[in-house]
Amino acid sequence: MLFTHPSIRYYCGAFIFLLSACVQKSSAQQGIKFQPNPDPDHYFFAPSGLRAETGKRNFNNTSLIFFHSNQSKSNGRSVGWGLVPTFVTGQTNDIPIWITAAKRWQTGNPNINPWLGGVFLKLADDSENDGWIFNSGVTFGTKEKHVSAGGFIGSFDKHAAPFKGFMLNGQVRLWTHSWLICENYLALRQGSLTPICLWGFRKKMRKISMELGGGWTKISAYQPETGFSESQYVPFPWVSIVIGLPKKPELPNFDPSP
Repeated sequence: MLFTHPSIRYYCGAFIFLLSACVQKSSAQQGIKFQPNPDPDHYFFAPSGLRAETGKRNFNNTSLIFFHSNQSKSNGRSVGWGLVPTFVTGQTNDIPIWITAAKRWQTGNPNINPWLGGVFLKLADDSENDGWIFNSGVTFGTKEKHVSAGGFIGSFDKHAAPFKGFMLNGQVRLWTHSWLICENYLALRQGSLTPICLWGFRKKMRKISMELGGGWTKISAYQPETGFSESQYVPFPWVSIVIGLPKKPELPNFDPSP
């Protein structure tokens, strides 16, 4: 179909981006005030170089399978952890658990912010497939409209060479409480390039955000009949709920002097 072609998707994304800019300008002329973006520090999966409010905590559930919690700390740091609760189905020997971390820096230009992040995956009884990913890049723009460009390297197989690649992500406000988000990756593994594209929306409703989107990737499957690997595009959905958790209370400073 025409609208499934990658180039058409990029043209549609550029059109929505320009439409959003026009909407913001028109709303500003009408005196409509927008609330600050509460989640400028991440896209769907990847981090950005922009900082969220210190002490902010989120609980994320994606597709009723992936559970993740994240907290923003001072000095542009954030940490999180997550798991897939396979113990619900009785699979207690293979519970994926991961830890995420990111660090953001401020430069002399407020519209240029570099970051460094990482993901570390641990499986219960399968250390051969424990994994890690390091990513780094620079975010250009404001909290309401920004683009991030960077690279990544990682591995999920101790017996294979690490994969690496580039990413180009973006986020732009569509209306008072909604944002358009896109993530685009180009991964190189064992001499083969794999594109991954994810587009969608984030809608903020008080303490809850709903993320809806869809993407596609290209995978290769070996065909024993022909002896060649055939590539095909595979679509996938993205449905996620992000719940804002209360901030941890700050402990008062202790003064030992009488």
